[in-house]
Amino acid sequence: MFARHALPFLAAAVLGASLVPALAADTVNLTTTDYPPYMSASLPQGGVIVAIATEAFKRGGYTAKVSVLPWARALDDGKEGQADGVIGIWRNKEREQWFLFSEPLGSNQIGFYKRNDKAIAYKSLADLKNYSIGTVRGYANPQAFEEAKLRTTEVVDDSTNLLKLGAGRVDLVLIDKGVARHLLDTSAAAAKGQVGWIEPAVDKLPLYVAISRKAPDHDKKLKALNQGLEAMQKDGTLAKMASQAGI
Repeated sequence: MFARHALPFLAAAVLGASLVPALAADTVNLTTTDYPPYMSASLPQGGVIVAIATEAFKRGGYTAKVSVLPWARALDDGKEGQADGVIGIWRNKEREQWFLFSEPLGSNQIGFYKRNDKAIAYKSLADLKNYSIGTVRGYANPQAFEEAKLRTTEVVDDSTNLLKLGAGRVDLVLIDKGVARHLLDTSAAAAKGQVGWIEPAVDKLPLYVAISRKAPDHDKKLKALNQGLEAMQKDGTLAKMASQAGI
């Protein structure tokens, strides 16, 4: 999934009746991990990416049963075919040996937040060389950012960075846009109204559902999912769900 993030994993949990409708004959068993607002057992419908995947499968004739697991197990269950697939995963060459990938459900946008009272803008990362930038210890940041050799200061999590930014202790923070919006409504609410996203994003990484090559009828399940996503795109549901979640 996320090369960038050292996630705070939940204990294994299965999203309940609010997410999974009554089981139908055609059920697809999926795994994911806790990464709000994209995926989380604590959010309505399991987070926006889970909600999109569930609706797309529903339109394709499947009921999605989603288990929230530590990331390593979520991925391994998909690799081994113990689950039909994984929700909310980045695509790379290595993973293609185990999975077939859907059309994108959304994307992670990695970029900068600044204080609203500071006029900071950039066209290239070199324009930011005089600013202090908050990052998170243990994260693998975008390659272009690392290569720019900017002035950074590390903290333990994204919430702490946003609070530091709100207090004026750093000039910028590098963060996923959707994660920032979620945190500003929750644990970093003290900084809400003081900070905001600046364009352009440093990197955009699509999120997929990966269907296990070992899953029964894997081609059929992938086709049903993609047909559901196409229908959601055509009728505006996909854009509406993404917009409401701020991704």
